[in-house]
Amino acid sequence: MKRNLPLILMSVLVVIMLAGCSSGGGGSAATETSPKVDIAKMSAEEIVQTFQDAGFPIENIQVLTAETDKGELLGRPNQYTSKVIFEDARSDSPAAGSATEGTAGGSVEVFDNAKDAQARYDYIQPITENAMFSQYLYLYENVFLRIDGALTPDQAAQYEAAFISLQNGVLPEQFSETAK
Repeated sequence: MKRNLPLILMSVLVVIMLAGCSSGGGGSAATETSPKVDIAKMSAEEIVQTFQDAGFPIENIQVLTAETDKGELLGRPNQYTSKVIFEDARSDSPAAGSATEGTAGGSVEVFDNAKDAQARYDYIQPITENAMFSQYLYLYENVFLRIDGALTPDQAAQYEAAFISLQNGVLPEQFSETAK
C-alpha cells in the first residue's frame, strides 16, 4: 500500500490540474457571449438604436413626444409610452399609411403592458389589409413593430429577424443586404 501511495497522490494531482485547466477555458468563453437584453424593458428609441447599431439602413429617426405625435396617443391612457418612426434608406417609395412621414420605413411603439399593445395591434391590423395602408406587423409582449408595406418581403424579414433576436435576449446580427 505504501508503494502505491505516491502513484495515487500523483494521479489525484494530475486530475486536479486538468480540472483547473478545463474550468479556466469555460470562463473565457462565457465572457465572450453577448450581453442579454430585455426588449420588454426597452424604449422605442433603444430598440431602433439596436437596429441601427446592427447596420440597418435607418435614417431620419423621429422620437415622438406628446407634442409631436400626430396621432395624439403618446402617454395617453392605454396607449404607447414611447414611439419612434424612421425611414429605410433602401426605399424611395413614399410611406403608406402613417408609419413614417417620408419614405418607407417603420415605427416602434412600446406600451406599459402586453394587453395595451395587443389592443393597438388589433386596431391597426384590419386597416393594413387595405393595399394603400399595407404594413408588416410584428408584436411581442408590450412592443409593436410596424414596417411599411413598400419595403420588400425580404427587407421586412430582416427587421423581423432582428426583432426576434431581441425577443430572445440577443442583440441583432450585423445587417447584410443579402441576408434573409
